[in-house]
Amino acid sequence: MKIFGLTDGIPAYIREVVYRFEMGEKLEDVFLHNKPLFEEANYLLRYEIRDPVRHAQILKAIALGHTKFGEIVNFTGFSNSTVSQYLSNLQTLHIVEVEYPAGEPRKRDARYRIVDNYFIFYFRFIYPNKSRLLEGRRIPDFESKYN
Repeated sequence: MKIFGLTDGIPAYIREVVYRFEMGEKLEDVFLHNKPLFEEANYLLRYEIRDPVRHAQILKAIALGHTKFGEIVNFTGFSNSTVSQYLSNLQTLHIVEVEYPAGEPRKRDARYRIVDNYFIFYFRFIYPNKSRLLEGRRIPDFESKYN
């Protein structure tokens, strides 16, 4: 289940992750030594979107649990209109979807979630710690957070 969650079921990534786990690598090393897996989210955003850095900040906010519109605005520091436009872009790309509580949907009760398992993992663990990983340092308490 962990491997599927990391790779979102992409066969080439599954093979690579399984191989690296069998070689005894830790999860952080699997991502760091597999350039496509380490950079895939950025490549996809750069290919599809003009401003991938701001979109990445919004994805990071959602992945870290800031799922209401106001929480995303506060976390990113972007204006309401910017967050609204970028969330719309991410929904169009089927990376993010909006959910409402049971009953009649009300805009203010909306929660945003990342649909793709790879993006969830990437923006929760890899993206916020990218420079740390590139320096060869570990993600603090990573194993306890991920297990």
